[in-house]
Amino acid sequence: MCIDVFGEGWRNLRIAHMVTSDGIGVELFEFPNSESPENNFEYWKNGVFHFSVQDPDIEGMVEKS
Repeated sequence: MCIDVFGEGWRNLRIAHMVTSDGIGVELFEFPNSESPENNFEYWKNGVFHFSVQDPDIEGMVEKS
């Protein structure tokens, strides 16, 4: 699966799965070759890597928002 997502060149990653007391899940990914840019506010180079919503009643949840 990771090769399908990240391509042939990826090697490994660290991942943490967390859940809040009210059931909201959070996943954090860290890649070992991450770089800290000199100007850390280059907002156009960053973005949401992955976003997922899981709910047994997704239609009802959408209607509430």
